[in-house]
Amino acid sequence: MPFCPIDYLFELSDPPDGTAPVLKENVVLAWVMEPAHGGFFMLAPKAGEYKELQTIIDRREREAVDGQEAFNLQRGWGHVIRPPDHWRSVSGREGPNATLWKWHGDFADQGLLYYW
Repeated sequence: MPFCPIDYLFELSDPPDGTAPVLKENVVLAWVMEPAHGGFFMLAPKAGEYKELQTIIDRREREAVDGQEAFNLQRGWGHVIRPPDHWRSVSGREGPNATLWKWHGDFADQGLLYYW
């Protein structure tokens, strides 16, 4: 929970004076052992993207109900992370798990928004 205004973060992505942005319009912070921190996502969804997210969630739920494992550590939300693609936490965590969907919240919003 922020203890002060965070408007300046949004303005770094969309400056009110029209200057070039410092941040991209979508910002996801890595954390100590995760590539995406569930407590900080700054996203600018476009028209239709909420429906796209709902479609991804529905597909994952159907896969789980249809007898596939609840969450596949190789496939995650629908992307197999193959080298040279990998994820890295702020602590520099890599190694054998850097290509697996294996971090805190991988099956929840942290994983979904990292995938999206």
